[in-house]
Amino acid sequence: MPIKNIMRTKLYPLTPEFLLEDWTADHRRWSCYRHWGVQCCVPGCNRVGTHVLHWYSPGDFKKYGDSGLGEHIDLIGHENGSEFLMTVDHVIPKSYGGPKIWWNLQPMCATHNNNQKNRMVHLPSRPQLELIAFNSSITVPTYLPDREFYDYIAQQYRDRQTGYPKGKGRGKKVA
Repeated sequence: MPIKNIMRTKLYPLTPEFLLEDWTADHRRWSCYRHWGVQCCVPGCNRVGTHVLHWYSPGDFKKYGDSGLGEHIDLIGHENGSEFLMTVDHVIPKSYGGPKIWWNLQPMCATHNNNQKNRMVHLPSRPQLELIAFNSSITVPTYLPDREFYDYIAQQYRDRQTGYPKGKGRGKKVA
């Protein structure tokens, strides 16, 4: 069963060459797939993006016409005779101030991403957590287990977002 409420223009199998095209390096979602793969990162989930779908949403088509501004390029997979959408999940949620950049994203099927909301239920790999800390200029004690390592980084982002200082005096907001 196809995904509803879209106007398909083209569907074709995903090839390794597609992920190496120049534009995929600059597009945050496709650069995430390029670096971290096209399988849902949730342990036990076997969903894999297998096809590239070019499409317009009816609303975007009405809004932009055939200008190309309403065009979307997504990754979908097939399971038990139906299609599912692959998305990307922010490791440090946007609500905590997590950046919209490939190293803060991980591939995830839409079902798991929608169920997760802004909680980090499925931790990324330790190397990805270390990359996030490095790119965010956050020094994390290396002895921490993965969950605490993630929680430390997330707390640093929340502190930056709310303006609370590090260390003592966390109850007072910085002006």
